[in-house]
Amino acid sequence: YGQYGLAMVKDLGKYWEETTGLPLPLGVIAVKRSFAPEIAPLFENSIRASIDFARRCPDEVKPFIKNHAQEMDDLIIDKHIEAFVTPFTVDLGAEGKEAIKHLIFSACRCFNIEPPNIPIFWDE
Repeated sequence: YGQYGLAMVKDLGKYWEETTGLPLPLGVIAVKRSFAPEIAPLFENSIRASIDFARRCPDEVKPFIKNHAQEMDDLIIDKHIEAFVTPFTVDLGAEGKEAIKHLIFSACRCFNIEPPNIPIFWDE
């Protein structure tokens, strides 16, 4: 952001971690509940295999990443991958699931809407 003349007012990631003690949810991949129940684990395993492949063979996926990236510099792309593809990307675990639930329920309180009364995750 600095190279564009912007200044940080508040580091929201740091704020989230300091106030919740939870990792920051950076994104969500969801499966529509009306799909057959066996779809979610297949989808999850396919994404995990894709990430594992990308980690093992970074040179093979670099052209795809560059084709879809906003930033083309290899160093910046590598830094983004290092920052945003975390162990939670492959396996949320209890802590990652708690972070997402906290975000959902906080948003519901903030916008005065009813929280979901069904499980958030397919494996719960």
